[in-house]
Amino acid sequence: MKNTLRFTHNRLNTDSVKWDLCDVKFKRDKLLPMWVADMDISTARPVVESIQKRARSGAFGYTYTSADYKKIVKNWIQKQNNWKISPSSIYYAPGVGSALYMLVRAFSKPGDNIIVQTPVYYVFFEAIKNNERNVVENQLKLIDNRYEIDFEDLEAKLKTASMIILSSPHNPVGRVWTQEELKKIGELCIKYDVKIISDEVHSDLTLFNNKFTSMANISKEISDITITCTSPSKAFNLAGLQLANIIIENKEVAKKYEKELQLICMFGPNSLASEALKAAYTKGEGWLNNVKSYFEDMTNFIDTFLKENCPKIKLIQPESTYLLWLDCCELGLNEKELDDFIFDQCKLGLDPGHIFGESGSGFMRINIATSRETITKALTSIHNAYKAGNYES
Repeated sequence: MKNTLRFTHNRLNTDSVKWDLCDVKFKRDKLLPMWVADMDISTARPVVESIQKRARSGAFGYTYTSADYKKIVKNWIQKQNNWKISPSSIYYAPGVGSALYMLVRAFSKPGDNIIVQTPVYYVFFEAIKNNERNVVENQLKLIDNRYEIDFEDLEAKLKTASMIILSSPHNPVGRVWTQEELKKIGELCIKYDVKIISDEVHSDLTLFNNKFTSMANISKEISDITITCTSPSKAFNLAGLQLANIIIENKEVAKKYEKELQLICMFGPNSLASEALKAAYTKGEGWLNNVKSYFEDMTNFIDTFLKENCPKIKLIQPESTYLLWLDCCELGLNEKELDDFIFDQCKLGLDPGHIFGESGSGFMRINIATSRETITKALTSIHNAYKAGNYES
């Protein structure tokens, strides 16, 4: 079944951020783009067909999150995550990134401390700083090639914080937090009256039999202080359609979020996005399973290649997502030198680790949601630069 995936080998001149802005982003020419989080894999055929059917209607008027839409979201979350939610707890957002901005405004004040667990998705920093709040880093600990939470540090910082933004599963380190870890975070947040924003956009992409748990599904008390952000954008390659679902079970909390939506006059998804979500969540599961199996195969392929050919570059074994975290610290390069190695010598457009926080320095994030041919080309480039730099000795 895996060979049924269709790859888009050349997305140049399609107004693609990943492809057409790669050289602009990294200020170099002709880089192979393996950075921003979208796929070079065509989405599930039923999704394409649903969009085509809607397009043929010729009508693109206003749409809303109907009862049918919310039921489909509810059923998907229940099946995938074993979390039973009420359809009335589902609210619209044009994307998880924009939702983070609104949630920071709604549930904190200028000057408040907001915790993030670094290295972490850089939009977390932007949503906090651009709203005049303070970023407080609870740095994750890398122990035996696996990231762990520093709970002692977390508790100390929760005492003066109003919010924590959780990346679950974690981008970029690939951890799927266990129920025990999440429960401990949740109970500490209850203790210190801290709101939890749980970004679960990668939850449909768990790999290697890892089990995902939604933070709000642990207990009623934790649910009351948690706002969950979900979307089909990562799992089904729909980021350009701009649609997310925000799950809020506490109705008083939900009222504050709804007010933020009113302030930007944002009330419902575009008509194509709505149809795409419904098709993905009702007819796309088989395709998604094939995609996840492909990511597992490519992860193993990359891991073996690096161990055999570039042992000073280590893969942090992912438990979720197609964004792999590469530990390049043993190369002994500073931030600029590592950037130059990847961009100028390898000719690859990867996300440098330092943009995810200071603790990401020495790392690179690579997007493997592309063809094996492209991945092989990238690995070959890394190997050639590795040999040329005499890193083998």
